[in-house]
Amino acid sequence: MKVLMIGVDRTSVGGMLTVVDNYLNDKSFCDYTHLEYIPSVVNSSNFQKIVFFIKALCVITWKIFIKHYDVVHIHMSTRTSVWREGIIARVSNFLGSKVLIHIHADVEPWVDSLSAKKQRLVSYLLSSADTIALLGFKWEPFIRRITKGNVKIRVLYNAVFAPDVNYYNVESKKIIFLGMLTPLKGINEILEAVQQIDSKIPQDIEFNLYGADKNHNIEELINQYGVSKRIKYCGWLTPKDKPACFKDALICLLPSYTEALPMTILETMAYGIPNIATPVGAIPEVITSGENGILIEPKSSGQLADAILSLLQSKKLLKTFSNKAFETIQNKFSIEKNLAGTISLYEFMLKQ
Repeated sequence: MKVLMIGVDRTSVGGMLTVVDNYLNDKSFCDYTHLEYIPSVVNSSNFQKIVFFIKALCVITWKIFIKHYDVVHIHMSTRTSVWREGIIARVSNFLGSKVLIHIHADVEPWVDSLSAKKQRLVSYLLSSADTIALLGFKWEPFIRRITKGNVKIRVLYNAVFAPDVNYYNVESKKIIFLGMLTPLKGINEILEAVQQIDSKIPQDIEFNLYGADKNHNIEELINQYGVSKRIKYCGWLTPKDKPACFKDALICLLPSYTEALPMTILETMAYGIPNIATPVGAIPEVITSGENGILIEPKSSGQLADAILSLLQSKKLLKTFSNKAFETIQNKFSIEKNLAGTISLYEFMLKQ
Protein backbone atom coordinates (compact mmCIF):
# COMPACT_ATOMS: atom_id res chain seq x y z
CA MET A 1 0.00 0.00 0.00
CA LYS A 2 1.24 3.47 -0.91
CA VAL A 3 -0.48 6.51 0.60
CA LEU A 4 0.09 10.18 -0.12
CA MET A 5 -1.25 12.50 2.58
CA ILE A 6 -2.03 16.18 1.98
CA GLY A 7 -2.49 18.70 4.77
CA VAL A 8 -1.20 21.79 6.54
CA ASP A 9 2.41 22.90 6.81
CA ARG A 10 4.17 21.87 10.02
CA THR A 11 4.50 25.54 11.07
CA SER A 12 0.71 25.77 11.39
CA VAL A 13 -1.17 25.61 14.67
CA GLY A 14 -4.50 24.04 15.53
CA GLY A 15 -6.40 20.78 15.61
CA MET A 16 -5.71 19.63 12.05
CA LEU A 17 -1.95 19.68 12.62
CA THR A 18 -2.45 17.58 15.75
CA VAL A 19 -4.38 15.01 13.70
CA VAL A 20 -1.70 14.98 11.00
CA ASP A 21 1.04 14.56 13.60
CA ASN A 22 -0.77 11.52 15.00
CA TYR A 23 -0.27 9.84 11.63
CA LEU A 24 3.24 11.07 10.91
CA ASN A 25 4.59 10.20 14.36
CA ASP A 26 3.45 6.57 14.31
CA LYS A 27 6.19 4.47 12.71
CA SER A 28 4.06 1.35 12.28
CA PHE A 29 1.37 3.32 10.44
CA CYS A 30 3.94 5.05 8.22
CA ASP A 31 5.72 1.79 7.42
CA TYR A 32 2.53 -0.11 6.60
CA THR A 33 1.19 2.64 4.32
CA HIS A 34 4.57 3.78 2.95
CA LEU A 35 3.25 7.20 3.87
CA GLU A 36 4.46 10.37 2.18
CA TYR A 37 3.28 13.80 3.28
CA ILE A 38 3.03 17.03 1.27
CA PRO A 39 1.63 20.26 2.78
CA SER A 40 -0.65 22.29 0.52
CA VAL A 41 -0.89 25.42 2.67
CA VAL A 42 1.49 27.44 4.80
CA ASN A 43 0.77 29.76 7.72
CA SER A 44 1.60 33.03 5.98
CA SER A 45 0.16 35.89 3.90
CA ASN A 46 -2.48 35.25 1.25
CA PHE A 47 0.00 35.84 -1.56
CA GLN A 48 2.51 33.40 -0.08
CA LYS A 49 -0.27 30.86 0.44
CA ILE A 50 -1.17 31.06 -3.26
CA VAL A 51 2.44 30.64 -4.36
CA PHE A 52 2.94 27.77 -1.91
CA PHE A 53 -0.19 26.01 -3.17
CA ILE A 54 0.76 26.31 -6.84
CA LYS A 55 4.17 24.80 -6.11
CA ALA A 56 2.59 22.06 -3.97
CA LEU A 57 0.05 21.22 -6.69
CA CYS A 58 2.84 20.78 -9.22
CA VAL A 59 4.77 18.47 -6.85
CA ILE A 60 1.64 16.49 -5.97
CA THR A 61 0.67 16.02 -9.61
CA TRP A 62 4.15 14.88 -10.58
CA LYS A 63 4.46 12.48 -7.65
CA ILE A 64 1.09 10.85 -8.28
CA PHE A 65 1.95 10.49 -11.98
CA ILE A 66 5.31 8.88 -11.19
CA LYS A 67 4.57 6.83 -8.07
CA HIS A 68 0.94 5.79 -8.68
CA TYR A 69 -0.23 6.07 -5.06
CA ASP A 70 -3.03 3.73 -4.04
CA VAL A 71 -4.71 6.34 -1.85
CA VAL A 72 -4.43 10.12 -1.66
CA HIS A 73 -5.64 11.18 1.81
CA ILE A 74 -6.56 14.88 1.74
CA HIS A 75 -7.19 16.86 4.93
CA MET A 76 -9.74 19.61 4.27
CA SER A 77 -11.11 22.45 6.37
CA THR A 78 -13.65 25.03 5.16
CA ARG A 79 -13.81 28.09 2.90
CA THR A 80 -10.59 28.44 0.84
CA SER A 81 -9.50 24.97 1.91
CA VAL A 82 -12.47 23.47 0.06
CA TRP A 83 -11.37 25.12 -3.20
CA ARG A 84 -7.69 24.34 -2.67
CA GLU A 85 -7.97 20.73 -1.53
CA GLY A 86 -10.88 20.17 -3.91
CA ILE A 87 -8.59 20.90 -6.86
CA ILE A 88 -6.07 18.41 -5.48
CA ALA A 89 -8.83 15.82 -5.13
CA ARG A 90 -9.88 16.31 -8.75
CA VAL A 91 -6.30 15.97 -10.00
CA SER A 92 -5.71 12.85 -7.86
CA ASN A 93 -8.92 11.28 -9.14
CA PHE A 94 -8.01 12.06 -12.75
CA LEU A 95 -4.58 10.44 -12.30
CA GLY A 96 -6.14 7.20 -11.03
CA SER A 97 -5.57 7.24 -7.28
CA LYS A 98 -8.31 6.49 -4.77
CA VAL A 99 -9.24 9.75 -3.08
CA LEU A 100 -10.11 10.16 0.61
CA ILE A 101 -11.29 13.64 1.58
CA HIS A 102 -11.05 14.02 5.36
CA ILE A 103 -13.18 17.01 6.38
CA HIS A 104 -12.16 18.68 9.65
CA ALA A 105 -14.69 21.50 9.82
CA ASP A 106 -18.39 22.25 9.78
CA VAL A 107 -18.62 23.24 6.12
CA GLU A 108 -22.42 23.25 5.96
CA PRO A 109 -23.09 26.89 7.02
CA TRP A 110 -20.46 28.16 4.59
CA VAL A 111 -21.73 26.09 1.67
CA ASP A 112 -25.32 27.14 2.36
CA SER A 113 -24.21 30.79 2.19
CA LEU A 114 -22.80 30.38 -1.33
CA SER A 115 -24.54 31.13 -4.59
CA ALA A 116 -26.13 28.22 -6.46
CA LYS A 117 -23.29 28.29 -8.99
CA LYS A 118 -20.61 28.04 -6.30
CA GLN A 119 -22.55 25.29 -4.52
CA ARG A 120 -22.49 23.26 -7.73
CA LEU A 121 -18.73 23.77 -7.91
CA VAL A 122 -18.32 22.57 -4.33
CA SER A 123 -20.41 19.52 -5.22
CA TYR A 124 -18.23 18.86 -8.26
CA LEU A 125 -15.02 19.02 -6.20
CA LEU A 126 -16.26 16.91 -3.27
CA SER A 127 -17.75 14.33 -5.62
CA SER A 128 -14.27 13.55 -6.92
CA ALA A 129 -13.68 11.61 -3.70
CA ASP A 130 -14.14 7.86 -3.50
CA THR A 131 -14.74 8.27 0.23
CA ILE A 132 -15.37 11.27 2.47
CA ALA A 133 -14.40 10.93 6.13
CA LEU A 134 -16.33 13.06 8.62
CA LEU A 135 -15.61 13.90 12.25
CA GLY A 136 -19.12 12.95 13.33
CA PHE A 137 -22.48 11.62 12.16
CA LYS A 138 -24.01 15.10 12.35
CA TRP A 139 -22.80 16.03 8.85
CA GLU A 140 -23.67 12.81 7.01
CA PRO A 141 -27.08 13.99 5.69
CA PHE A 142 -25.57 17.23 4.39
CA ILE A 143 -22.67 15.50 2.62
CA ARG A 144 -25.06 12.99 1.05
CA ARG A 145 -27.17 15.88 -0.20
CA ILE A 146 -24.32 17.83 -1.74
CA THR A 147 -22.30 15.03 -3.35
CA LYS A 148 -23.15 13.10 -6.48
CA GLY A 149 -22.24 9.65 -7.72
CA ASN A 150 -21.13 6.75 -5.57
CA VAL A 151 -19.23 8.65 -2.89
CA LYS A 152 -18.89 6.60 0.31
CA ILE A 153 -19.24 8.37 3.64
CA ARG A 154 -17.55 7.22 6.82
CA VAL A 155 -17.07 8.71 10.28
CA LEU A 156 -13.47 8.91 11.43
CA TYR A 157 -13.31 10.52 14.85
CA ASN A 158 -10.34 12.63 15.86
CA ALA A 159 -8.07 10.91 18.33
CA VAL A 160 -5.59 11.81 21.03
CA PHE A 161 -2.88 10.24 23.12
CA ALA A 162 -4.62 8.57 26.04
CA PRO A 163 -2.54 8.09 29.22
CA ASP A 164 -2.80 4.70 30.89
CA VAL A 165 -3.95 6.27 34.15
CA ASN A 166 -6.25 9.16 35.01
CA TYR A 167 -4.06 12.03 36.22
CA TYR A 168 -6.96 14.24 37.25
CA ASN A 169 -6.33 16.44 40.29
CA VAL A 170 -9.61 17.28 41.99
CA GLU A 171 -7.74 19.65 44.34
CA SER A 172 -6.56 21.85 41.46
CA LYS A 173 -7.53 25.51 41.46
CA LYS A 174 -7.14 26.13 37.71
CA ILE A 175 -9.92 26.35 35.14
CA ILE A 176 -8.62 26.47 31.58
CA PHE A 177 -9.64 27.47 28.06
CA LEU A 178 -7.72 26.32 24.96
CA GLY A 179 -8.48 27.77 21.56
CA MET A 180 -8.54 30.86 19.40
CA LEU A 181 -9.47 33.78 21.62
CA THR A 182 -12.35 35.07 19.50
CA PRO A 183 -16.09 35.64 20.01
CA LEU A 184 -16.91 32.46 18.05
CA LYS A 185 -15.12 30.43 20.72
CA GLY A 186 -17.30 31.98 23.42
CA ILE A 187 -14.53 34.02 24.98
CA ASN A 188 -16.91 36.89 25.82
CA GLU A 189 -19.25 34.47 27.59
CA ILE A 190 -16.33 33.22 29.69
CA LEU A 191 -15.44 36.76 30.76
CA GLU A 192 -19.08 37.53 31.55
CA ALA A 193 -19.53 34.30 33.50
CA VAL A 194 -16.44 34.92 35.60
CA GLN A 195 -17.67 38.44 36.28
CA GLN A 196 -21.02 37.02 37.47
CA ILE A 197 -19.55 34.43 39.85
CA ASP A 198 -16.43 36.26 41.02
CA SER A 199 -17.78 36.92 44.50
CA LYS A 200 -19.28 33.41 44.82
CA ILE A 201 -16.19 31.26 44.26
CA PRO A 202 -13.04 30.72 46.37
CA GLN A 203 -10.38 33.40 45.97
CA ASP A 204 -7.74 30.87 44.87
CA ILE A 205 -9.69 29.70 41.79
CA GLU A 206 -8.02 31.07 38.65
CA PHE A 207 -8.88 30.98 34.97
CA ASN A 208 -6.05 30.47 32.47
CA LEU A 209 -6.67 31.25 28.79
CA TYR A 210 -4.43 29.53 26.23
CA GLY A 211 -4.41 30.19 22.51
CA ALA A 212 -3.78 32.75 19.78
CA ASP A 213 -5.02 36.25 20.54
CA LYS A 214 -6.19 36.78 16.96
CA ASN A 215 -7.67 40.22 17.55
CA HIS A 216 -4.83 41.33 19.86
CA ASN A 217 -7.26 42.54 22.49
CA ILE A 218 -7.74 39.79 25.08
CA GLU A 219 -5.90 41.56 27.89
CA GLU A 220 -7.88 44.72 27.17
CA LEU A 221 -11.12 42.73 27.36
CA ILE A 222 -10.08 41.12 30.65
CA ASN A 223 -9.52 44.57 32.11
CA GLN A 224 -12.82 45.87 30.70
CA TYR A 225 -14.73 43.11 32.48
CA GLY A 226 -12.86 43.82 35.72
CA VAL A 227 -11.62 40.25 36.14
CA SER A 228 -7.86 40.74 35.78
CA LYS A 229 -7.28 39.33 39.28
CA ARG A 230 -9.09 36.15 38.30
CA ILE A 231 -8.20 35.57 34.63
CA LYS A 232 -4.73 35.25 33.07
CA TYR A 233 -3.83 35.13 29.39
CA CYS A 234 -1.06 32.54 29.05
CA GLY A 235 -0.36 32.57 25.30
CA TRP A 236 -0.11 29.46 23.13
CA LEU A 237 0.14 26.14 24.95
CA THR A 238 2.91 24.14 23.31
CA PRO A 239 2.65 20.34 22.97
CA LYS A 240 5.50 19.78 25.43
CA ASP A 241 3.76 21.92 28.06
CA LYS A 242 0.33 20.29 27.70
CA PRO A 243 0.86 17.32 30.07
CA ALA A 244 1.90 19.53 32.98
CA CYS A 245 -0.97 21.92 32.30
CA PHE A 246 -3.57 19.15 32.03
CA LYS A 247 -2.39 17.42 35.20
CA ASP A 248 -3.15 20.61 37.11
CA ALA A 249 -6.46 21.63 35.54
CA LEU A 250 -9.79 21.30 37.32
CA ILE A 251 -12.23 22.15 34.49
CA CYS A 252 -11.96 22.98 30.78
CA LEU A 253 -14.28 25.54 29.18
CA LEU A 254 -15.20 25.64 25.48
CA PRO A 255 -18.50 27.52 25.00
CA SER A 256 -18.12 27.81 21.22
CA TYR A 257 -20.79 28.97 18.79
CA THR A 258 -19.60 26.49 16.15
CA GLU A 259 -17.18 23.55 16.11
CA ALA A 260 -16.40 20.31 14.31
CA LEU A 261 -14.81 17.88 16.78
CA PRO A 262 -12.41 20.02 18.84
CA MET A 263 -9.13 18.47 19.85
CA THR A 264 -9.22 20.61 23.01
CA ILE A 265 -12.09 18.56 24.39
CA LEU A 266 -10.52 15.22 23.48
CA GLU A 267 -7.07 16.13 24.82
CA THR A 268 -8.37 17.39 28.15
CA MET A 269 -10.84 14.52 28.63
CA ALA A 270 -7.94 12.11 28.05
CA TYR A 271 -6.49 13.55 31.27
CA GLY A 272 -9.83 13.18 33.03
CA ILE A 273 -10.68 16.89 32.95
CA PRO A 274 -14.45 17.57 32.95
CA ASN A 275 -15.52 19.92 30.16
CA ILE A 276 -18.23 22.54 30.00
CA ALA A 277 -19.03 22.97 26.31
CA THR A 278 -21.86 23.63 23.85
CA PRO A 279 -23.80 21.01 21.83
CA VAL A 280 -22.44 22.10 18.46
CA GLY A 281 -20.77 20.01 15.78
CA ALA A 282 -19.90 16.51 16.94
CA ILE A 283 -19.41 17.52 20.59
CA PRO A 284 -22.60 15.67 21.70
CA GLU A 285 -21.00 12.50 20.29
CA VAL A 286 -18.24 12.94 22.92
CA ILE A 287 -19.88 14.66 25.87
CA THR A 288 -23.08 13.30 27.39
CA SER A 289 -24.29 16.12 29.59
CA GLY A 290 -24.59 15.07 33.20
CA GLU A 291 -22.43 11.97 32.72
CA ASN A 292 -18.93 13.00 31.61
CA GLY A 293 -19.32 16.77 31.35
CA ILE A 294 -21.86 19.55 30.95
CA LEU A 295 -23.40 20.97 27.78
CA ILE A 296 -24.85 24.47 27.77
CA GLU A 297 -26.48 26.59 25.08
CA PRO A 298 -24.18 28.84 23.02
CA LYS A 299 -24.11 32.55 23.88
CA SER A 300 -25.35 31.90 27.43
CA SER A 301 -23.00 33.32 30.04
CA GLY A 302 -25.64 32.61 32.67
CA GLN A 303 -25.71 28.88 31.94
CA LEU A 304 -21.91 28.86 31.84
CA ALA A 305 -21.72 30.57 35.24
CA ASP A 306 -24.23 28.11 36.74
CA ALA A 307 -22.33 25.13 35.32
CA ILE A 308 -19.02 26.34 36.75
CA LEU A 309 -20.61 26.89 40.16
CA SER A 310 -22.23 23.45 40.17
CA LEU A 311 -18.89 21.74 39.58
CA LEU A 312 -16.93 23.87 42.03
CA GLN A 313 -19.48 23.01 44.73
CA SER A 314 -19.17 19.22 44.33
CA LYS A 315 -15.90 17.29 44.32
CA LYS A 316 -17.93 14.10 44.06
CA LEU A 317 -19.47 15.29 40.80
CA LEU A 318 -16.05 16.35 39.49
CA LYS A 319 -14.61 12.91 40.23
CA THR A 320 -17.55 11.15 38.58
CA PHE A 321 -17.30 13.27 35.44
CA SER A 322 -13.52 12.82 35.41
CA ASN A 323 -13.68 9.03 35.49
CA LYS A 324 -16.35 8.93 32.78
CA ALA A 325 -14.44 11.41 30.61
CA PHE A 326 -11.27 9.34 30.90
CA GLU A 327 -13.16 6.15 29.99
CA THR A 328 -14.79 7.83 26.99
CA ILE A 329 -11.43 8.66 25.43
CA GLN A 330 -9.94 5.26 26.24
CA ASN A 331 -12.87 3.42 24.67
CA LYS A 332 -13.61 5.56 21.63
CA PHE A 333 -11.05 8.24 20.82
CA SER A 334 -7.57 6.77 21.39
CA ILE A 335 -4.89 7.11 18.73
CA GLU A 336 -4.64 3.34 18.46
CA LYS A 337 -8.31 3.04 17.50
CA ASN A 338 -8.03 5.93 15.06
CA LEU A 339 -4.98 4.51 13.25
CA ALA A 340 -6.54 1.07 13.01
CA GLY A 341 -9.74 2.63 11.68
CA THR A 342 -7.83 4.65 9.09
CA ILE A 343 -6.00 1.60 7.79
CA SER A 344 -9.28 -0.31 7.62
CA LEU A 345 -10.73 2.59 5.62
CA TYR A 346 -7.81 2.52 3.17
CA GLU A 347 -8.25 -1.23 2.71
CA PHE A 348 -11.98 -0.81 2.21
CA MET A 349 -11.37 1.80 -0.48
CA LEU A 350 -8.90 -0.41 -2.35
CA LYS A 351 -11.47 -3.20 -2.52
CA GLN A 352 -14.04 -0.96 -4.20
